[in-house]
Order: sequence, then C-alpha cells, then structure tokens
Amino acid sequence: MINHNCRALVDAVPFFHNADSNFVNSILSKLQYEVYMPNDFIIREGMLGTKMYFIALGTVDVISGDKLVTTLSDGSYFGEISLLARMKRAASIRAETYCNLYSLESDHFHLVLEEYPIMKEAMKRIAAERLKALGRRSSVLEVDRSAVPTKLLHQMSKNCSTAPDSEISSSHSSSSYDSNV
Repeated sequence: MINHNCRALVDAVPFFHNADSNFVNSILSKLQYEVYMPNDFIIREGMLGTKMYFIALGTVDVISGDKLVTTLSDGSYFGEISLLARMKRAASIRAETYCNLYSLESDHFHLVLEEYPIMKEAMKRIAAERLKALGRRSSVLEVDRSAVPTKLLHQMSKNCSTAPDSEISSSHSSSSYDSNV
C-alpha cells in the first residue's frame, strides 16, 4: 500500500528520480507514516538531522530563527541531506495545517544502500556536490568515484543540479527545502 501511495512522492526527489526501480522499492518499504497537528514542530533548528520527510497532505512552514523562510505543501519534501550526512538542522519545520507525512530514517536508508553500493556512491557524490555549492563540507561523504558508473552519475546529477538543498527547488511540481544546512 505504501509503495503505491508514495511512489510519486519519492520520484519527485531528484536523486531518487533515475534510481534503479528495485532500489526505490526498497526505499518505499522503509517509509513510516506520521501525522502532525497545526503548530506541531516536525524539525527543530539546531537538532541533529536523522530523517527525510515527504509531504503527502498538508502545509508546513520553514522557519529560520524567527523568520518564515517559505511554505511547503503536498508533494514537497525536506531534510534529504540528513540521509547521508548527520548535520544539525539550520531551520525549523512547523505544521501549518494537519499534515500527513512519510518519513525515511537515515539508518533505514543506509540498510538499503548496503545492498546497492553503486547507488550509495552516487548518492554520496550528489550530496557532497550540494553541500559544496552551499559552502559546507562533510567528511562522511567521501566518495569512491571509480565505483559509480559515469552514465548513472550523470543522470542523477543532472536531476539534482537545479538548486542546492537549502534553496527551494521545483521538480515535477513539488518543492524541497533541506533544513540541514
């Protein structure tokens, strides 16, 4: 059931878009359903990031300090860098409406990656490039460039090049904001 309901949410994330379908199916099997009420904090600024979120239904506010940065809604996602680099969140995410979310824990993501070493290296490289574009670096993301087929890397990087994670980007009419940076 989750596989069917969440495939479009996961496909909207650039670094999952051209991924192997077996890999994506494994990711889908790890998603957890979560519900938040208006004004609930999903993520708090300064806390360690351990999950990525997909918004199935609802609206959330991205808040940095006491400033509203943006609003995200159905089909959007946030926190994707935390899947690869455990970093402190640079923004808070607060439910504006009742929200139905699916979350992916970093530990679950890494279990799947162990079965797909090529995908692991490709994901690390994409995350490292996004962090570099933001002027940040993580030693957790050291990449074995020889382990990733150039064609796969090119396809995945092409989908991720629209905006760094900390910016709002549009992909298949959805938005993202990585609150890790």
